[in-house]
Amino acid sequence: SLNIPELRSLLANETLGGWSLDAETISLLWDSLWRDKPRVILECGAGASTLVLATYVALAPKEQGGSHLVISLEQDQMVKEQVEEKLKKNSLSNWVQIIYAPLDDRAMYNIDGLSKVLSSQLRIDWILIDGPSGPPGCRFNTLPSLLKFCRAGATWFLDDAFRDAEQGILQQWENLPSITVEGIYPIGKGLAKGHVS
Repeated sequence: SLNIPELRSLLANETLGGWSLDAETISLLWDSLWRDKPRVILECGAGASTLVLATYVALAPKEQGGSHLVISLEQDQMVKEQVEEKLKKNSLSNWVQIIYAPLDDRAMYNIDGLSKVLSSQLRIDWILIDGPSGPPGCRFNTLPSLLKFCRAGATWFLDDAFRDAEQGILQQWENLPSITVEGIYPIGKGLAKGHVS
């Protein structure tokens, strides 16, 4: 059902929907990538989305010039290794760095490894939040903890935005001075969008 030639064969054996992004959400994100043209992308939660983002950055330099990078935070070492194997199999490893980021006792990512990848010159342009997996509300701290690594105006997306916990997160983010919540696309499990101000 995925109507994107560059991704159809790549995701042919992936289960879309359920725990993963659905086809409609992937299509919207794919269009947004080519419209926004981000150079540094960070995602929370590796999986089929990592393959999508990696395909974009692999193709983007031909269109835009310059270097591109996907950074993925993943709490599960086994998932990290599985996704790395898929990236390798599809010759996409060069554009992706998956950081093992286990959760602490407050169900927050350990993002110590992120400062080793990013610098004052290398800032995040685009964020996709589809993790961590944990208790309701555990995604609240994802975006606030990443703000110091973002460029002003960076775009963010939050999947599962129809869930009660994510609705609460969006309301809390609206009250933070550095986060703008634009709204929710009524597709899949709900995809919220906003910017870092």
